[in-house]
Amino acid sequence: LENYEIGMKSDLLDRTLRFNATAYYSEISDLQTSRFDPSNVAFLVFIENVGDAEIRGLDAEFSWLPTPNLNIGGAISLLDTEITALNPQLQGVAVPEGSELPFAPEFSGSLRARYDFDVPALGGRGYVSGNARYTGESKSGITGNAFFVEDTAQLLYGRGTGLKIESEGGEFVGGGGTVFDSGRYVHEDYILLDVAVGVEVNDWRAELFVDNLTDERADLNINTLEFTPKVVTNRPRTVGLRFTYDVSR
Repeated sequence: LENYEIGMKSDLLDRTLRFNATAYYSEISDLQTSRFDPSNVAFLVFIENVGDAEIRGLDAEFSWLPTPNLNIGGAISLLDTEITALNPQLQGVAVPEGSELPFAPEFSGSLRARYDFDVPALGGRGYVSGNARYTGESKSGITGNAFFVEDTAQLLYGRGTGLKIESEGGEFVGGGGTVFDSGRYVHEDYILLDVAVGVEVNDWRAELFVDNLTDERADLNINTLEFTPKVVTNRPRTVGLRFTYDVSR
């Protein structure tokens, strides 16, 4: 991996606004991936060099204090990725040249806010906070076997997976030389919302929180290293009460 970066760090508006940004360009040689191909090779998972790739990206973050009690922050990430050269041995297995890298959404971002206030009755401070995170679409894995896997699921279970597939414009050679369109499963975009309210009194803190407020079920990982995909999702809506005692004070 050869990586080139240029960035900035800044404090603005009488040091109430902090803004940092980094632009980068990365060249990857002999990109590695896990491969499971029992239809052509063996019932083993092994590592192969796929080829070369390029990444162009921009990361930025800010933190702003418009008032002494209010803190607003956020971050964004922009990505443009591409497989620039393919190992000839993986023609008909990996997605073709020009395809984007897996697990690399073109855009993702977050926005958070926290407001602090006095709680005279308890002799402490209270707060309310919220956090929103957006993750754009990305592809799963680098092997173009999604249509092959869907066909296998139909044969085994009589129905497909219901997951979104995007064609990559090439071919994937399955068992017995059967040719399928090259395609990958898609991690669809999602938004996660977290909220919390709490109070701090001396060394103690109590917080009521709700993570994943809208109970969004996001596909974090779609594993196609076996004949049928395995999907890992985020945690469902979680409501909890958290108590903290700081022993360092």
